Amino acid sequence: MKRMPKVAVVGAGVAGSAVALALVRAGAEVHLFDQHPFHHAYGSSHGPTRLFRLAYFENPNYVPLLRCALESWAALENAADEQLFVRTGVMEAGLPDGPLLAGVRAAADAHGLKLESLSPQTMQARWPWFHLGESMEAVFETEAGFLLANRVLTAQVDLAQASGAVLHPSERVLEWTERGGGIRLRSEVTTYDVDRLVVATGIWAPELLGTAAPLRTLEKPLFWFAPGEDALHMSGSFTSFAVEEPDERFFYGFPAIDRSGIKLAEHTGGREISAPEARLGYATDEERGAAVNFVTKYIPNLRPEITREETCLYEMSPDGDFIIDRHPSSDRVSFAAGLSGHGFKFAPIIGTLLAELALDKDPNPDAGFLTLARFAD
Repeated sequence: MKRMPKVAVVGAGVAGSAVALALVRAGAEVHLFDQHPFHHAYGSSHGPTRLFRLAYFENPNYVPLLRCALESWAALENAADEQLFVRTGVMEAGLPDGPLLAGVRAAADAHGLKLESLSPQTMQARWPWFHLGESMEAVFETEAGFLLANRVLTAQVDLAQASGAVLHPSERVLEWTERGGGIRLRSEVTTYDVDRLVVATGIWAPELLGTAAPLRTLEKPLFWFAPGEDALHMSGSFTSFAVEEPDERFFYGFPAIDRSGIKLAEHTGGREISAPEARLGYATDEERGAAVNFVTKYIPNLRPEITREETCLYEMSPDGDFIIDRHPSSDRVSFAAGLSGHGFKFAPIIGTLLAELALDKDPNPDAGFLTLARFAD
């Protein structure tokens, strides 16, 4: 019988924990490293919620991967024996010919997805708390909703450990080299010899990937708002939403799941920073003002007062799409990068794709558009 490889996975966020779970279930010996304690809030995987959408305006090529991910989320819920995905549907609105609605409709048409067009009267009857501009239209994607992000991360790590993965929290991997037909890792603690390495370190990717993946880091704020006293009924009818304003500024939000209220964030914008340690850790006055202006204009039944705010760090590729590939200098090293902003919803399929690369299996052809080859001169 062929010996299954020993694989080191560096980065225990949503992508790294997903690949660790996929690998250990396939029979590999897995060691999962993170430079911080597991479930930390320094990167891009923490927080209460993440949107899940199928009619993908960014690129219709993602839809087959999303369908696989949706099935995998259901399987993960069964394995964890708890709810991880809340199917609220997602209301998406903007100018009829704007990038958001045009892209959503193109993805739905290309892949036969169910999409409900909403008249102003339907909007007003269904969600009286939401006020759109006269020139804007809306659609509703019934299969969409949101993921309970912190629960997902805990479930993946716990299931990976229960299946045999060895966890290395608070152990920073400093470098890797090819050695004797395998990979030698040097951490702050000791050295390890493994057969394969998977890098899923998010904003810290350049530390182990060098310049192999072109990336930049953005810091983006998240805000929470509470309903006014005359609109407490909103908590029962509020849906997840994504709204592109006429100037193409794009906000999205979630129903309240705790006392903090309704979560709102801007998909566009963000401050570029040179390194993770350069983060501000708080929103600027301009960012707060933009969020309050959005609420005042489109959701007037919310109090225009921020009840809570956080920031999140994004690592972005030049074209905004993921990079999932083998390292150009070693076939024994595979990685995922540029996931921030929309990668969380894909975690189970990203885990499967990286596991396939680490186990030398044929890559899923649906993910061919995500390789490094697209950046070749």
